[in-house]
Amino acid sequence: MVGKPQKGRRRALTPTQRKRNQRKRQKAQALLIRRGDRLVAMQTKADRESVEVAASNTAFAASPYAHKRFACGMVDVPLDFEARSDKGRSRAPGYNLLSADAICGFDAPFARDAGMYFWAWRHATKECLRIVEAWGFRKASTLYWVKTKADGTLGYLSTGYYGMADPVEELWVCRRGAYVAPMMGDGFEHIAWLLPATEEHSAKPQVFYDEIVWLHPGVELVEMFARQRRPLWWAYGDQIDGLIQPPL
Repeated sequence: MVGKPQKGRRRALTPTQRKRNQRKRQKAQALLIRRGDRLVAMQTKADRESVEVAASNTAFAASPYAHKRFACGMVDVPLDFEARSDKGRSRAPGYNLLSADAICGFDAPFARDAGMYFWAWRHATKECLRIVEAWGFRKASTLYWVKTKADGTLGYLSTGYYGMADPVEELWVCRRGAYVAPMMGDGFEHIAWLLPATEEHSAKPQVFYDEIVWLHPGVELVEMFARQRRPLWWAYGDQIDGLIQPPL
């Protein structure tokens, strides 16, 4: 038993061990501080978005078109994302963004039986699917916009998020209730459309709007989070004159 430390007493640490433990404590403390700052920032952002969503829903309820519910529409959500590089942040659009939680809280003006053409973010599929389900829809099919150069050829584009060689956008065909999504042969001639990339961020080709109008004769159509007003389309968004406006 010679040399064995007495029970209840700790063996003295060497100077090297004490320095190592001190660095661990400092690192843990710094991590807690950063985590606390991040939580505070997240809560501040959530509080701000809650006010924005409440104001949006209140404005919609107070508008002369509050009773309007649509059997079909197109949605291009201003979804926020966490960029991990300066290059990624530089590709963020130049309009107000909202988290998936905030968008889920919007009063989407769709009827009980309705169809929705939803532009999904390929790098945020889970968040997009959560929004679709929060609004009571389910994904039924997918169309693809394959972006081309001005000369019509494929190549490296500057519109991708993780890489410039990601020139594809997905348009989900969603439904709820008794709505039946049109078959491809009824209107959309292709599952994948080869169309030039637009210069304006997030702008979508007019052909998709025209095809939806053709597929839904006599149906009032709405574009949620619209950035401009279009003939034959109701517009819902904060970048137009009023929260929701009738067609031109």
